[in-house]
Amino acid sequence: MTSIARTAYPRFQHHLSENELNENFLPTDEEIAYMRKNSRGDLGRTVFLTLLKSCQLLGYIPQISQVPPYIFQYVSTQ
Repeated sequence: MTSIARTAYPRFQHHLSENELNENFLPTDEEIAYMRKNSRGDLGRTVFLTLLKSCQLLGYIPQISQVPPYIFQYVSTQ
């Protein structure tokens, strides 16, 4: 059976490895510049960047409640 992450409506896996987090959620210099231009405050920047990277991974912007806490933690440390 096809995993849910590979269907027409992909979702977050229960846990991503450190390599998968680095591969999918490590921001580029361009993304950091874009984030700084379009958001304010630490929380706003974390949410903005998390949703940007989530959209790149999933192909749609998820509801904030759908993003696992470990992804927010990873992005905030970057």
